[in-house]
Formats: sequence, C-alpha cells, structure tokens
Amino acid sequence: MNYDSVNPDVYFNNSAKIAKKFTPDTYVLYRYFARKSGLFFGTDFIKKLSQSNPWGEEPTIDALPEGTYFSPNQVIMQVTGKFEDIVNLETDFLSILTISSTALNMQSIVREANERPVYDFSARHYPKGIWGEVACAAKLGGASGCSTNLGAYWASLYPYGNEEFAKNGVGTTPHALSAVMPENKEIKWRLFPEVKNAVYFAQLFPNKPAVVLNDYSGKELDVTKEACEVLKDYPNFWGVRLDTCGERVGQGGTESLLAGDWVKWLTGKGVTVPLCKNVREVMDACGCKDKKIMVSSGFDAKKTEFFVKHNAPFDAIGTGSFVEFNQVTADITHIKIGDRWEQRVKAGREWLAKAPSFGLERIL
Repeated sequence: MNYDSVNPDVYFNNSAKIAKKFTPDTYVLYRYFARKSGLFFGTDFIKKLSQSNPWGEEPTIDALPEGTYFSPNQVIMQVTGKFEDIVNLETDFLSILTISSTALNMQSIVREANERPVYDFSARHYPKGIWGEVACAAKLGGASGCSTNLGAYWASLYPYGNEEFAKNGVGTTPHALSAVMPENKEIKWRLFPEVKNAVYFAQLFPNKPAVVLNDYSGKELDVTKEACEVLKDYPNFWGVRLDTCGERVGQGGTESLLAGDWVKWLTGKGVTVPLCKNVREVMDACGCKDKKIMVSSGFDAKKTEFFVKHNAPFDAIGTGSFVEFNQVTADITHIKIGDRWEQRVKAGREWLAKAPSFGLERIL
C-alpha cells in the first residue's frame, strides 16, 4: 500500500507504515467527540469515504443519526477496524464532522425566523471547496436555498433537511451592478441605479423574482419609493432587500452613540428595526402592500430573534453569519487483544473511554 498516494495528515501516513510493519492487524476502537454542541452532520460523506477506503478494509462505524443534536464532549461516533487501515481516515472524518456547528447555527436562525425562509448567502466568505458541504449543512438546518448553483446541486443530492430547498442558486443582482448602470433615456423616471438594474433583471428574467437591493445610493427610502412606482406592474417584482452596511446609518434609521446590540439594532448603523419599519411604510403607501422585504447583513440567531421580538416587518433572510467550524477530535480508547477489548487511552482522556455511547446507530 502506498500510503503517500493520498492526502491525510503526514503523521498518520507515518503511523500506518509503522503499524503495518511492526504491529500489523491490531484492531482499535476510535471515539469521536466535539468541543461545542452541534447537529450531527456527514453520515453519507463518511460512508462514501469508508467504502472507498484506499488504505485497506472499510471500518465498522456507529454514529448518531443525521441531524441529531449533541452536547459538548458527547460521543458522536465510534469507528472500529485495523489500525493501519483506518488511522488515515481520521483527518477526513474530522473535516466533515466540523460542519456540525454550521448546521446547528442555521437551525437556530430558522427557528428564530418563525417560518420566514432563510437563505445561505455564505459563499462569498469561504473557499469554493466547502460551498457544497456548507449548503448541505444549511439544508439540514432548515434553510430554503443557497446563493450558488454548486451548493444547490450538492444539496439536491443530500437527502436530509428541508425538502423545499431550492434546486438552483437563489439571488438577483449585487451592489456591483449598480456601479455600471448607464443613463436610461427611454424610461421617464430619473431612476436610481438600484432600480435600473432591477428593471433590466425583471425584463431579462421574467420568470425569476426581481428584488431591489436598495442601499447602494445611500437612500433606502427614496430607492424603495421609486422601485415601487416603476416596478409594481411587473408580475415578477418581489420586493426589496435591505443590506445597509455597518459603516453608515441607513435613510430611515437613526444615529446613536450608545453601545450594545439592542441599541445598534434599534438606532444604529446598518440594517435596523426602524429601517425595516420605515421601508415597509413607504411600500405600503405606494400601493405595494403585497411586496416583500428581505433582510441581510449579519443575521445570526441573536439578531434574528431581536428583529422578530421588536416586530420588524421582514419576510425573508439572507445570511452568511451561520458558518462555524466545530472543534471535533478523536482518540483510540480500546484495542482488541485476543477476543477481548482492553482500555488503552492517552492520559487525560480516560473519561472518553468510560463515556456512554447512547444514541449511536450502525451506519457501516
């Protein structure tokens, strides 16, 4: 076996070679646990890795059911097999299980959103190599879609979580498009660039919802008013998205010199409760009571809970503020000697060897 032909941690490669030569065919029991709570994530990924194990025989695996909540230091998975066959799987397994916090964080936002759809907008903040796993974790947590087609494709193959998760990436136009909007002579309104690009979107994609990202010009209320006037007769006009950045007070918000989340979300910079309410009032006054508001920019569970508690009128959330990597680790706790298992664990982890393994089910 060429243990260097794939890419686990090098010290596992070294260990496999040593064990193969000097202590072959030693069966071991690994136990996995996390430092923080999470939703167990990765059953199918772990099974696929194990069934195509390039280092030897596939292991025996017992794990929590997909999506099961777990507490810190709870045994979430056990892996049994020959040491030289399974030691190199540890890094891959850990890199999958770490997404468990991401799934839990999304679930927390979805619960606080109180049946409003929540969308995964995290791709811009993380490497492309994890978009698929993050989208699956978002789906497990109850999200309604994600911003990339790659993530949506992965999620379509992932059989857990929200069955209504969008089959394609969700989104309209970014701030960047407003920067390149030309003068538009054929439309009688002056038109803010945000509204211009929404008009083009509505015309070019008549079967997709047109959402006006209303903060580029720094005049959220004026842009919203103009958007309603220009777009209200377009059948695919969905509404507006509030994404005011944390560097300024939005038009319709109020300045504050006080500190604390409750202050900044009521009277500070960025997307605030008063900004939502004032935008809603403008839309209603323009005859767009049926049009909706999406909020984004820093919406974790705490901010979502605050907005709901203070009756902010919003209909959907786009967020990247849910991705978190749990610190998951594993240790051998027992080795098999003859027909019996003997405890053998590193100092300080004796508790892991004795910890109950309730809730685990055979997955492989």
